[in-house]
Amino acid sequence: MKKFIIITFIILIGIISCAKNNNQSEIYNYNKPSEIIENFSNEVITGSFAIRNIETGKNIRPYNANTSDENKIILYPHNEWKCLTWQFNHIGGTTYYLQNLYTQKTFEPMSTVETGVALWQKPLNNYSPQWEFLDQQNSIYVIRLKNTELYITISSNKNDSSIILMPFQNSKSQQWELVEQYPIF
Repeated sequence: MKKFIIITFIILIGIISCAKNNNQSEIYNYNKPSEIIENFSNEVITGSFAIRNIETGKNIRPYNANTSDENKIILYPHNEWKCLTWQFNHIGGTTYYLQNLYTQKTFEPMSTVETGVALWQKPLNNYSPQWEFLDQQNSIYVIRLKNTELYITISSNKNDSSIILMPFQNSKSQQWELVEQYPIF
């Protein structure tokens, strides 16, 4: 009987300790997005999606659905159109190349990678930027340019406003959800 009580006590302490560690790591990861990658690296995003901002409900898209290089990347209301849909090409972990279904191109910083730089459209190739989708909670992501501490951010809540890179702000202006879609046109 004494042995049973001791074993039960040890198991109970282990369960309580595990629960405490899980709660602490969730809080730690939410405040430090660079650490989230360790906990969500097994979930692979496959398919094509609109990338919708949590604050505005609007999506990432090439301006005027223009197919030319150096066309700016903007915020636009949701529709199930190819120009608002991005194919996710998994590289490894939480890292992807993104390709627009309509233009067949990706996006990258317009100039030197720094705070506030806007994004524009470029052909997808082996030198294209890689994007890390870091799950904040419940499939809400922050999107970081790989090997930087800069995240995709809206510059305004207005239609056609530029998408820019900014340091982590823990705000809805940097939070994105994926809306799976397979548009015909």
